[in-house]
Amino acid sequence: MPVCDGIMATRKIHLRHPGTKILVLTTFANDDCVVQALAAGACGYLLKDTDTTQVAQIIRAVHRGHTLLSPTIAPALMARLAAPSRKAPRIPPESLLSHREIEVLKLVSQGKSNREIALILHLTEGTVKNHITAILSQTGTADRTQAALWAKDNIEEDG
Repeated sequence: MPVCDGIMATRKIHLRHPGTKILVLTTFANDDCVVQALAAGACGYLLKDTDTTQVAQIIRAVHRGHTLLSPTIAPALMARLAAPSRKAPRIPPESLLSHREIEVLKLVSQGKSNREIALILHLTEGTVKNHITAILSQTGTADRTQAALWAKDNIEEDG
């Protein structure tokens, strides 16, 4: 895709229209792509070689609220997630958060208040609160502390 990749498009659509059900249709079968697409808000992930009858059934199922994976991907992904010695794939923060959200999250992880973040980034406190709400939603964290811990694990510090 010329402007952005499918993961980023999924993320942007999901942020702007959270009720939209997104089904990824792709040639990329690796586990990391699947995990990133689902983390970005996709409700399903299909390979382009999926039988057309199955595609139609899966579209209907996703429309009804189910989350589905291509029949050829699901077993490998489940085996990978079930393997006790394997760590879940790291999700690049850029696939979940905007550049500005990453800036806000870095400041949150430094213990800055909303007011301090607003002053540093030349934003209103309301805008900072909106960014933090989006960050919590996209990272699956419940509060600032969990978000800060998520940042420590997932965002590289600038040299």
